[in-house]
Amino acid sequence: MTETVAPVQDGPARAHPQPVRALQLAQEGRYAEASAEIDAAARLAPLDAALHVARSTIYRQAGHGREALRAAEEAVRLAPSDARAHRALAMALERTGRKRDGREEARRAAQLAPDDPAVLRCLGDLLLDADPAEAERNYRRTLWRDSRSVAARLGLARALRRLGRREEAEDMLRRAEAADATVADLRRRASALSSAIVQAAVGTFLAILVLGRIPAFVDAHRPAWSDVAGVLVPAAALLAPVALLGWTALRVWRISRDAPDAVERREDLRELMEQYAR
Repeated sequence: MTETVAPVQDGPARAHPQPVRALQLAQEGRYAEASAEIDAAARLAPLDAALHVARSTIYRQAGHGREALRAAEEAVRLAPSDARAHRALAMALERTGRKRDGREEARRAAQLAPDDPAVLRCLGDLLLDADPAEAERNYRRTLWRDSRSVAARLGLARALRRLGRREEAEDMLRRAEAADATVADLRRRASALSSAIVQAAVGTFLAILVLGRIPAFVDAHRPAWSDVAGVLVPAAALLAPVALLGWTALRVWRISRDAPDAVERREDLRELMEQYAR
């Protein structure tokens, strides 16, 4: 006799308290505890595809791409016609570096649920680098169906910037800031760090001036060290500015990505919490 498996949209997992507790822990950033809770829930209901979608989401957010992929594959196996399961698989594929496969899976999810804002946002995210124009269309479709989605606004701003429409991108970012204080805070930090790049450049110039005087000082006071200084000082003069500017630029880049990442994580967890509340 063949056992019928409930699709992700149905809610058999509501009988188990662990999924909700796991999602709450993930919202607090306590991913180790969240993973333990959701794994316990999956052991109680191994045929519940919704649990495996939640497992995949928690593992992906915790940075465990392979575990997220295995959980998403199990969700698709249990509910092959469910868009949310395919969405989880798309995101896990992207996280593990299989971006083309992730885009194909996201398109499959959108075919199954063309009006699901979470699915449309996922498709926009995965198309952002490959096809920003199509990503823009999917973000706008997301916002048409879910005007609360700050993540979609941020994605739309990034798509518009890639398309060279900077004024529209800035307007969309302002709307995202108005809806979520996290975005405004992280943008201020990024702006401050951008100013720090200029300060780092000035500091680098001064460092080079100081390093340039070291060989003469060594010749005058420690002649025996002259050969060593002649090797180390030019190397330091080259590497110090590169390291300083590179470190500052990397911090700016990371902070510029923190806002969309933080917002997307919250929205993914909110969507799952709302699913279990039904």
